[in-house]
Amino acid sequence: MEGEEVSLLCVSDIHGKVDVAKAFVKELSRSPILERISALIIAGDVGNPQRSDAFYSVMGELAKLGKPIYYVKGNWDVNAPSGVLAEDPLIADLESTGPLDLGVAVLVGHGKRLRPFKGVKSKPVVLVTHYPPFSILDKGKKLESPYQSLHAGLPEINYLVSYYKPVLHIFGHSHSFGGIDVKHNGVIYANVSRLDRVGRSGNYIGNYAIITLRRGGGVSIRWRFLNGVWKRCSRCGRTVSYTHLRAHETEADLVCRLLLEK
Repeated sequence: MEGEEVSLLCVSDIHGKVDVAKAFVKELSRSPILERISALIIAGDVGNPQRSDAFYSVMGELAKLGKPIYYVKGNWDVNAPSGVLAEDPLIADLESTGPLDLGVAVLVGHGKRLRPFKGVKSKPVVLVTHYPPFSILDKGKKLESPYQSLHAGLPEINYLVSYYKPVLHIFGHSHSFGGIDVKHNGVIYANVSRLDRVGRSGNYIGNYAIITLRRGGGVSIRWRFLNGVWKRCSRCGRTVSYTHLRAHETEADLVCRLLLEK
């Protein structure tokens, strides 16, 4: 992948829902954005542990975009394979294949492996995990948290961030803060969960991100969501997605969120 910039299409948390993958492919296939995309990055939870074929069915749909697909395994991906799943287009477990040179940056993936890869910091690093780092965009449910707290993130991920010092960390898992990015201590954190979010009308409104990496470490993120229209957040004034509004939600902001769900 040569050039001055690379654009990645980033998603996570599909949970084996083939109809969501079909809706996503349909939306992207008619968008001019697809021509500029170099690869699809999936930050885990592609499949469903109760359906062994779900992972393969979802990947079969996403492959119709005709772009290389790199994924890391999430907690739902117990039936997902390691290594290279397909060659055309390429579908590969980023953790198994190891760091990927994108030209302008190095893409590093961690699923279950929490030991860092050596010798990958010659270029800006983009880290991909399923779990968030502890205490950053990681709101969760106490009963589902590995540490029985309201944080769904893992301290082990904080260690990986400390080791790599990435310009960008892409992750999922914490649905409450999906569709939001924040910069902290020089790292841009992007929570790309979840693609299978459903609105009150029954339409899929899951978010995804188009992330452009530029030579020298520049990063820009554009958020989109399925079947969506852009709304302006009454709190910060930005034109944002459904999940950004939820992160700001108070009684005053509730009307804005409900309008978006109609």
